[in-house]
Amino acid sequence: MHLLDTGKALLATIAAIPFIHAMPAMQRVGALEALARGTHMIKLPDAQFDFKPFELKNLCYECDRSRDEDLYSCTMKFDWFDPNSVRENNVSACSCKYSWKWDSVTLAPGDRNSFDAEGYSVCQINHQTTTFFEMKINSFHAADNFTLSLGRRYRDTVLFQPPFVYPTTFAEPVIQLSQQGRKDERSIQYYEPDVVKADIMGLMI
Repeated sequence: MHLLDTGKALLATIAAIPFIHAMPAMQRVGALEALARGTHMIKLPDAQFDFKPFELKNLCYECDRSRDEDLYSCTMKFDWFDPNSVRENNVSACSCKYSWKWDSVTLAPGDRNSFDAEGYSVCQINHQTTTFFEMKINSFHAADNFTLSLGRRYRDTVLFQPPFVYPTTFAEPVIQLSQQGRKDERSIQYYEPDVVKADIMGLMI
């Protein structure tokens, strides 16, 4: 099937990848919380697209606290490049920053680890075109090992035809940070010096 006919095929195709049941909902963006994300989701093998993986650079997090009995105040940062963003998009990269409270031991979300496993955090958004980059920490497996969920909405009239010209692509990379900067009673630092490739797992239009 020619790629330009994909929009028509989507009308007859509703299939979900494993993490689609928790598709991103706009978080903390006021009126845009009601933004419709589309109703047609497909597995990439069915779509026959050849998306390149997202590229995450300078991925790290740091945690600090003033007293031993306090929770750490943690901040995760990374730079995100989408190689699939065609030229009609003015923005193809952004920087993400996410903060939460943590005791550095508890892995499940809750009072001792306040990351939001449900809501997405917007890294960059164009309010006129409603294109965006957004992320969340999906789960912790260890202090240096966690899963992210990434969603990227952009305009593409090269591979798609109206009205399906705003695809959203998704990735869910498992991150293993290879370097530990410091870890003591007052501070924690982990980082990854290499580029992390996040394979595109799903598509929604």
